[in-house]
Amino acid sequence: MLIKVYNMERECILYVKDYKDLKRESALKMGIRSITFLCSVQEGEKIKNEYYLEAAGDEYVVKENAWSGNGYRKIAAELNLEDIKGNPHIEFKTQDGGVQAKDCADAALKGTGWVCISEIGEDKRRLSLSNVTSYEIFEAICDAYTCEITWDTIGKVVYLKEAVGKDKGAYFTTGINLRELNDNNESYDYFTRIIPIGADSLGIAGVNNGVPYLENYSYSNKIKTLIWEDTNYADAEALKKDAEYKLNELSKPKKTFSVKITDLASMKPDYGFLRYHIGDTVLLVDSATGTYDKQRIVKMTEYPDDPQKNTCELSNTVLSFEEMQKKLFAAKKAIDNVTNGNIVIGGKVQGLKANQIEGLEIYYTEALSNTKIEDICK
Repeated sequence: MLIKVYNMERECILYVKDYKDLKRESALKMGIRSITFLCSVQEGEKIKNEYYLEAAGDEYVVKENAWSGNGYRKIAAELNLEDIKGNPHIEFKTQDGGVQAKDCADAALKGTGWVCISEIGEDKRRLSLSNVTSYEIFEAICDAYTCEITWDTIGKVVYLKEAVGKDKGAYFTTGINLRELNDNNESYDYFTRIIPIGADSLGIAGVNNGVPYLENYSYSNKIKTLIWEDTNYADAEALKKDAEYKLNELSKPKKTFSVKITDLASMKPDYGFLRYHIGDTVLLVDSATGTYDKQRIVKMTEYPDDPQKNTCELSNTVLSFEEMQKKLFAAKKAIDNVTNGNIVIGGKVQGLKANQIEGLEIYYTEALSNTKIEDICK
């Protein structure tokens, strides 16, 4: 792999060939990628912070240049999204009836030189944000439209997808390409019922056979209820659809696997059928732990020059509970009425009092400076 170095004026000043310990990291969440490597002191001194790197079809911005010992400097760079992250919006607000994801993305990208290609359907959502960057708007888009994102930093294209990656039949199996597997199962934050509330106390009873809540008992018959209120929703069908998505994430114990992989597809052309990418669904088979399970790759660490060191994190949920909770209770930058929207309120919900709902657990948003629940619910 050849690493091209550009200065801040976009002039190519260096080709780094003799590097070592090259590592690429990628995450499904917001499509983030980064790169680190060691190079000689002579070359490293020419690579300044905020210079640009081009490698393996991506463009990066140098964020770290540090002495590593033994005549090397460590260079660390992140995906070049500076046009997105540095583009401010004092106020970003869609029309009251909501807009499609593509329209929202196009508005966020105005003036950046980037374009959006969207595979998202015709669902409409409302967004109302203040003092945000285009990148933060895309975080809100991924929240509101329950979609995923990838970035083409060379072509300056943002891709919005219902799901990144595919199930191509790849597998990680002991004795073939799986060197080590560690698993973790936890259900500290687990719910089987959700009561969704949109703008102006909008509920889903009218589109859900008169029932104001959704249930999912695929794992157990316990009743654990969560109230979710988000004033970005003015359409009951959309509110119900996204509540189903969120409940599906929360109604099962979170299962996470950390694996060490020998990337045979990168070593031998004949093993191309075992190639994997971020977001792909992969079959895990491990005789030592009795694992036989399909999971999505949510994080990857690749060593292009030493594929036997590759690692992956796989999970049955894309988000941690903390991230899901943030989605449920909306961003603190929303300029809608914060004291009556985007938080969980312990009062009446479609005629039900909170203290009458079996298994109810009430949360409040970290966006509030006064976090006493009795004050929030006044």
